[in-house]
Amino acid sequence: MSDDLTAHLISLEHARCAAVSTGDRASLEKLTGDEVSFTHSTGFTEDRAAHLDSLGTYERRLTRGDDLKVRFFGDTAVITGTLHAHFPTAGIGETPVDFDCHAIGVWVNQDQSWKQVAFASSGQLPDALAHRA
Repeated sequence: MSDDLTAHLISLEHARCAAVSTGDRASLEKLTGDEVSFTHSTGFTEDRAAHLDSLGTYERRLTRGDDLKVRFFGDTAVITGTLHAHFPTAGIGETPVDFDCHAIGVWVNQDQSWKQVAFASSGQLPDALAHRA
């Protein structure tokens, strides 16, 4: 696929992280498909409605690393790479928690618009976040 499309999908992934980080429900609705499945580093999985409802329930900042790779399979793209998560008050005694993990996002071109239909992250979960599982 073209470098322009790769760059576009990476920009959509960054926009998705920004929407989650700021609690921007309207933007996240535009970026995700109705059937999206979102799996946290804890293993907890949410459907679209639950994930949208979780916005604003706790503070989090998500950013993707500069190591993102995009692979295309027809009208489907798979984005892999580092995700940095920052939880300002997630730890015991309300201390900040930061960690990096590996994340995969699946995007599908539906009616000339790319939508994320699956997301999962994995890695060593800090002990301070175990209560979020």
